[in-house]
Amino acid sequence: MPKAFISYSHCDEDWKELVQSHLAVLKNKGVLTIWEDRQIESGQEWFNAIKQSMQEACVGITLVSRHFLASEFIHKEEIPTLLEKREKEGFLLLPIIISPCAWRVVEWLSAIQGVTPNNKPMQEMSEGERDHVLTDMVEKIHRHILDSQPAIVKPELIPEKPNQQKSPTPTAEKQTNQQTEEETSPGDQPATEKNHHKNKHDATYQRLISNGLRNCDLSAKERVKIGRRLAETGDPRPEVMDVDAMQFCLVPKGRFWMGAAESDSDAYDNEKPEEEYNLAYQYWLARYPVTVAQFRQFSHQSGYQPGDADCLKGVDNEPVVNVSWGEALAFCQWLQSRWQGQAWLPQSGWRLTLANEPEWEKAGRGGSWYPATAINRTIAHINFEDEFDSAIETTENPHPQRVYPWGDKINTEHLNYNDHIQHTSTPGAYPTGLSPYGCEDLSGNAWEWTRSQFHNYPYPSAFSKDWWKREAADDTASRVLRGGAFHIGQSRVRAAVRYSCPPHVRNYGLGFRVCLSPLPLDADPLNDGSLNG
Repeated sequence: MPKAFISYSHCDEDWKELVQSHLAVLKNKGVLTIWEDRQIESGQEWFNAIKQSMQEACVGITLVSRHFLASEFIHKEEIPTLLEKREKEGFLLLPIIISPCAWRVVEWLSAIQGVTPNNKPMQEMSEGERDHVLTDMVEKIHRHILDSQPAIVKPELIPEKPNQQKSPTPTAEKQTNQQTEEETSPGDQPATEKNHHKNKHDATYQRLISNGLRNCDLSAKERVKIGRRLAETGDPRPEVMDVDAMQFCLVPKGRFWMGAAESDSDAYDNEKPEEEYNLAYQYWLARYPVTVAQFRQFSHQSGYQPGDADCLKGVDNEPVVNVSWGEALAFCQWLQSRWQGQAWLPQSGWRLTLANEPEWEKAGRGGSWYPATAINRTIAHINFEDEFDSAIETTENPHPQRVYPWGDKINTEHLNYNDHIQHTSTPGAYPTGLSPYGCEDLSGNAWEWTRSQFHNYPYPSAFSKDWWKREAADDTASRVLRGGAFHIGQSRVRAAVRYSCPPHVRNYGLGFRVCLSPLPLDADPLNDGSLNG
């Protein structure tokens, strides 16, 4: 079983216990064991026990304080081992600044993103803030464990939907009756115990299939097939099934290349000229497109009736399609009100909406630099008052003018396109197709509505008069689609592709994803209530 190693000073015992209490949910699920030096038994050679536990661990948590920094053993023995594992093995190392200390002068600490926002000491947080931070950490560890497991799940070996049985033959019916009599015999197990075993089996079954989605040893067709089986049994990923669990990827402010180069033989005239565009604000783009399950949640809870009922009949864990531009924005407005009511989204200064063209393209191509590790959060864990922390480790963009979100080459393992699959696929089935900021399925699968009206380049500078005009809520103006779809060929799934579409159009390859953008309410032209389906 995967193991977490906690490195800490005994002077910080209370903080260690707090972290362990949050990790207990993974321990109880049977997916993680937790080790710290209090577990060394009498007679064990303590130094070897610590070294062995570090070598066996897949996650390291360091509780950083002045006592931690002053410990010679931690400095000379534990940290070098943990850093070596991080460098060579994809080991997840998570520093937690628990109290004010000189962590910035320690080279390895200043180079690694800590657990707390801006590396704010836990001691200076409220109890609620600490719980949010540690909950986020536990979810990150859980994702790391699932993504790291080597299990290969072949679609043909996946059992049918639970409780799905074929019509019994006469002999089988007799055996079934006999079995039923045996199951109701006095010596049988209680029904609650049977349900426990069944639920445990179902959870294991779902976890294995979910891991298969991220396994690059399987072909894209096999992973997509796993996604459809997963929909039949009930996809266990809340981020694709529940609006409140949506994940957002941070895109820091700064310059990036927008448009297509003259040398790109696949480029269309409306993608030119290519230029550096300055996005002078940070924002959060959804990691995945909105799914059928999430759009159905909106329709059922708000009473909103979409113009084409077929949009609610798709596969639950795949992108919702057959939605118009107005319907996509209606979803955004409903979700914004929902999250403001839960105090997850500020009442002013931020909007849940569709991305505009620069926001979409920067998320796809990356700026001149980006975080070394993608930063994604659920809405409940985003601190909207924080700017991007310069202490976070960054990397220079090796391909700032890249053709696709992942680079300059393309094949059917990167994305769902060119009718290779012949239908939409669940988000997460193409792990090699990530953008620099961690967004998935930006290219292929389903076209995505933006909030931008279709006009020629150059795109107006952010928050200028012409910028607001291009995003005005005119439900007759053609809007820009981005990303291509499952049936679209290579030239139309590039990061620079822009396609003009009337806002009332709905079709089987047209969906959307949402964006958290710093749009002031008093100037936002999308907030006039004029949207029609």
